[in-house]
Amino acid sequence: MAEEQTAGGVSWRAMMDEVEQLVARLEEDDVPLEELGPTVERATTLLKQSRLVLREAELRVQRALDTLEEDEDSP
Repeated sequence: MAEEQTAGGVSWRAMMDEVEQLVARLEEDDVPLEELGPTVERATTLLKQSRLVLREAELRVQRALDTLEEDEDSP
C-alpha cells in the first residue's frame, strides 16, 4: 500500500478525525467556555496542516503526470 501522507508524523486521516471530533463537540455545545478558544485553535492548526499535506500530495501527483506526459512525448 502507498505510504500515507503525514504532517509531523500524524497521518492526514488522523488529523481529519480529530477535526471531526472537535467540530462535533462544538456543535453539541460540549465545550466549556474556557476551552472554546484552545479547541478552535487546535482545529484551525489541524486544518492548516492537512492543507499542507494535501498540497504536497497534489504536487506529487502533478509531477507524476508531467513525467508520464514527457514519456509519451519522447520518441
